[in-house]
Amino acid sequence: MRVVSVVGWVCVWAALAGFAGLAAAAEFIGVAAALRGDVVRVSAVEGEASVGQLFSGTKIFLGDEIEVASGGRMQIMLVDETVFTLGSGARLVIDEFVYDPASQTGSMTTNITRGAFRFVSGKLAKSSPKAMKVTLPTASLSIRGTQVAGIVEEDGASQVVLVGPGPNNFGASLGAVTVTNSFGSVDLIRPNFATTILPDQPPATPEPATPEAIEAIEASTGEDAATEIAAALGVDSLEVVPAIDTDDDGIPDQIVANSDLGASIASATAGDATVTNDTEILEAVFTALSTAVSEGETGPDDMDIAGINLGAGAAALFGGGAQYLGDTTIDQLRNGGLTGSAVYQANDVAIACVNSGASGCGGSYDVTDTWNFANGTIKTVISNGSTTLDYSGDGSVDTNIAFSMDVTIDYSASGPLGNSIVTEANGQQLIGFAQTRAEYDSAASLQPYGMSQTGAQVGDDAMYNQIDWTSDGVSSVTMTNQGGGSLPGSIVLRSDAYLSNFAIGGDDSAAASTGNIASHEINIEKPDGTTLAEGTVHGMGSQ
Repeated sequence: MRVVSVVGWVCVWAALAGFAGLAAAAEFIGVAAALRGDVVRVSAVEGEASVGQLFSGTKIFLGDEIEVASGGRMQIMLVDETVFTLGSGARLVIDEFVYDPASQTGSMTTNITRGAFRFVSGKLAKSSPKAMKVTLPTASLSIRGTQVAGIVEEDGASQVVLVGPGPNNFGASLGAVTVTNSFGSVDLIRPNFATTILPDQPPATPEPATPEAIEAIEASTGEDAATEIAAALGVDSLEVVPAIDTDDDGIPDQIVANSDLGASIASATAGDATVTNDTEILEAVFTALSTAVSEGETGPDDMDIAGINLGAGAAALFGGGAQYLGDTTIDQLRNGGLTGSAVYQANDVAIACVNSGASGCGGSYDVTDTWNFANGTIKTVISNGSTTLDYSGDGSVDTNIAFSMDVTIDYSASGPLGNSIVTEANGQQLIGFAQTRAEYDSAASLQPYGMSQTGAQVGDDAMYNQIDWTSDGVSSVTMTNQGGGSLPGSIVLRSDAYLSNFAIGGDDSAAASTGNIASHEINIEKPDGTTLAEGTVHGMGSQ
């Protein structure tokens, strides 16, 4: 991975900020940077813009037509903090740029007629879904706070890939891009999904971008997302050393410190409940935390739909290094000397459909898990939960639900399980995670789960420690059909709350290491177990 100079980025942004107020008067809208090879301004409409070779620091004006020679590359940094990266053979014209730095509003239209490109949207795209538009020969793109890459072929055919929140959207929830032409429209809402647009045809149904397409774009634009994000965080590199399996049990357990990254994550989020779904950050954190790393590499199947909470948890693990000591067990919950309570929170956790690539499929939720060790309860509160689904699996969205949860599971000796709670099965300690399940019929009415009870459990085996959460008269799970009419069929909502043990910074004392990092997962399923959608957040630290 190439290491970049943070000083260069800071100086460029400072210069642009100083000139932002002059953009409207002089039509000076940005500067050229990171040039490689020949980059030429082939035509201009502003008197101060001279035709010819461009250099780093050259001012870019409204109406400039810019062409990158074969093998070349450049970046254009606009005053609203939008960054365009153009690859070999690319040609671009910024037709419209109106920006009020005081209100951070305005509009922009950019025309890319050929070549590979990548852009990270800035403040304009945040102000309105209609504020930033990029036109290609076969379609136009409307951007909502995200990072997009693509390539325009010589025949006009294009491919567009949603990369995710860019470095200047750090910590933001996943943005989106709408791809439209006169034949149709699709939404890209999942990272690394792409659409292909052929001449005289509607944009194709989004599907995962092929490795070949990603490689072609990266090879041409030359800037990978990890490098850009590292620069925005203020560190030289986002590269992390994968977790090490020190005891050969197949589970990586030694996390190497990256103090700069840990400090930057802590500073960027100030310990709040922010969740990022940026692919590069997910991979870096997942590599360091995962029990699914294979030979030092992670893959999309391993990462699943992970979201990373960038509060105290992930920051602490990176900051001082850590050793994974296993999941918190039921026995540790009850007899491990844990005192008081701990609250773990995450907002805007992404939900993604796993049975379908239907356009618009997915949603988000907020969660607060309170582990009260003093009285032996686990309380999960889910709010603002909503998602669209492809229940039939035919490639189109047919279901729209909203949901919430407020369930408390009592694992204490005085609770419903009493002293009969099972802590060990088949010679293994049962993990002390809490699962809540609720099934709703086609009318979105609660019904018995699995032809038996609507239940919850403590531990990692459904045969043990079953609790009927409806029996306490206080806990609740709700689901609403937002689409009107009946749902296509029954829907099961499952919530899983986990605690893990990490010795952080070499401190392996039981008091400090037990249950100090939390995770949460939502699964939306059919009664037969077919998963429709899921969302996961890892690395949560106590709030």
